[in-house]
Amino acid sequence: MNRSLLNRSPTELIAMATGRRGAAAYADAHRLVEKPGLRKLADAGSAEIREICQGMTPRAIQRLMAGVEIGLRIAERTTCPESAWRTDH
Repeated sequence: MNRSLLNRSPTELIAMATGRRGAAAYADAHRLVEKPGLRKLADAGSAEIREICQGMTPRAIQRLMAGVEIGLRIAERTTCPESAWRTDH
């Protein structure tokens, strides 16, 4: 794991995951941390994210959702027996 990411705030990580830079990216990421929150971000659809972050492009939303999905799969793998975890999700 890249240890430098451990010191990053959730806002910074979300901005990085979208592939966007600058103040607008951080403002949108902050809104996502505040509005749905990290736990509910996984359940948010692209329409909800777009409503919260009007400046976020569909591609940025897709990148963010892909990162969230990877995190969910890793979490599932660490809490479930390995035989229950599939790689073809």
